[in-house]
Amino acid sequence: MRIIMTSPAEKRPNCFRCAYFYITHEPLHPYGCKAMGFKGRQLPAITVRVSSGLNCQIFSPVNLEKLDDP
Repeated sequence: MRIIMTSPAEKRPNCFRCAYFYITHEPLHPYGCKAMGFKGRQLPAITVRVSSGLNCQIFSPVNLEKLDDP
């Protein structure tokens, strides 16, 4: 596995704040991305960064205001 170091100014998207991120509840593949259609052991943003050398381009922030409404 290749590890890519990023500078502090270059931040990857936070999967936990993405609308497409989900927890699979599968021990071998606990994290998933609905937009890209994959599951893995690492957070999807890390998998994308390692695979392509780029930060995730599909990140879409969750609308937290909508989740707070009763």
